[in-house]
Amino acid sequence: MQSHEISKGHHYRVSLQIMFNDIQPHLARKEMKFCGNKMGTDKAKRKRLSVDIQLLSRFTRTQTRGRTGMEVNPLVFETSASTDSAIWAISFKCGAKIQLFSKSASVLIKKREKRYKTFSKCFPVKGIYCTLAETFKTVYDMTSKDNYCVIMGGGIGSRFWPFSRKTLPKQFLDFFGTGRSLLQQTFDRFSKVIPTENIFIVTNAMYSDLVQEQLPELNPDQILLEPARRNTAPCIAWAAYHIRALNPNANIVVAPSDHLILKEGEFLEAIEKGLDFVSHSDKLLTLGIKPNRPETGYGYIQIAEQDGDNFYKVKTFTEKPELELAKVFVESGEFYWNSGLFMWNVNTIIKAGETLLPELASKLIAGKDLYGTPEEKAFIKENFPACPNVSIDFGIMEKAENVYVSLGDFGWSDLGTWGSLYDLSPKDENGNVTLKCDSLIYNSKDNIVVLPQGKLAVIEGLEGFLVAESDNVLLICKKDEEHAIRKYVNDAQIKLGDDYI
Repeated sequence: MQSHEISKGHHYRVSLQIMFNDIQPHLARKEMKFCGNKMGTDKAKRKRLSVDIQLLSRFTRTQTRGRTGMEVNPLVFETSASTDSAIWAISFKCGAKIQLFSKSASVLIKKREKRYKTFSKCFPVKGIYCTLAETFKTVYDMTSKDNYCVIMGGGIGSRFWPFSRKTLPKQFLDFFGTGRSLLQQTFDRFSKVIPTENIFIVTNAMYSDLVQEQLPELNPDQILLEPARRNTAPCIAWAAYHIRALNPNANIVVAPSDHLILKEGEFLEAIEKGLDFVSHSDKLLTLGIKPNRPETGYGYIQIAEQDGDNFYKVKTFTEKPELELAKVFVESGEFYWNSGLFMWNVNTIIKAGETLLPELASKLIAGKDLYGTPEEKAFIKENFPACPNVSIDFGIMEKAENVYVSLGDFGWSDLGTWGSLYDLSPKDENGNVTLKCDSLIYNSKDNIVVLPQGKLAVIEGLEGFLVAESDNVLLICKKDEEHAIRKYVNDAQIKLGDDYI
């Protein structure tokens, strides 16, 4: 039997009563301690969190009518500091047997393994792990109720043409044969740290059925349908107004639906720290990725002074530089890739939008009393198409004074081009990549071949080519010239119509 009590502020108390048939005698200790880590905003002020687990009285064996075995008095967990740290610290030792929480906890615990040995020895009885873990999960859910996620899934993905089509863009495709599309993988990832009911998908109205088909666990009101494509700033602004109507204290992580994350544990740890950072500040936060090459397809962030543990004020943004400038950026050590992942408090982003993008804000603020009501859909259908077509980077992040970046290295890729897919895919001894189809490749190297499942590709004498077929389109071009794909798409649409788009 479990009971949970949450007091005001950051003071949490959890009590639970556990019935066991057998409790080992040495469990009757009055007090056990372990340490977690509380990260403050200032690295110099970082301090260790001490948490007491107390048995209110000794275990006593009782044998009364209707009750057999052992009666155990309530076990109390209490802390007035950062609950997340304490929960993670306990849960991984508990969850090691039941895998309750995400792997992000393992990073924290492994660094302090020795400190928790005593704790693990305190509870040798198997059942207590599950009971504790369930309790801490409940507390964690209660303390994360203010955290929301907005997944942007309305793009066409034209750089992946012809694999990505207008009617079935790349976010709905399973590139690697995992059984889950990029959108589903993104949802799966965030659902480990964000309550499912707090995850929203913003997409074009024409993809409504696709989203519901791929994510049936979402309620229809968690899918925000854009009546027209208006870039990321209007998308994010609408989501912010909608969420504020539901929870004026919301902290939001905004993520594209088509990114690939290889080190999920590190990524989720960065998300949790970032949400905590913006929950008690008026700062706009983005995630920066340490570059490993002079990439010209990404934006770059230059960092300035440090503010807290792995948080830095942003000095400059630079969009997709030329190769020589990208080389300078990488060599300087001051520049990081802009991941397109953002975190902020809902009131912070709305204030920034109303200050820096008044034309956009004026279109949406008029419906402030309609968000979260049945009248919202009609208001958006009428007003959203009039919003300016502007990105969140250009409209807000490059202009705001309160922009910060958290640095990470978690195997990130925006999976935006065939080249990025090639880099991430397994290759044969000659550097050839074959996806979804069978292949016989002779005297060829450094190619990527993507054909419909069940087809055979027989290739002779190609070097550095992309061969991609989907539906009624076959594309063959130099892999290094994939930037021209958008031109191919435009030409096909102008000369041949929408049948090939």
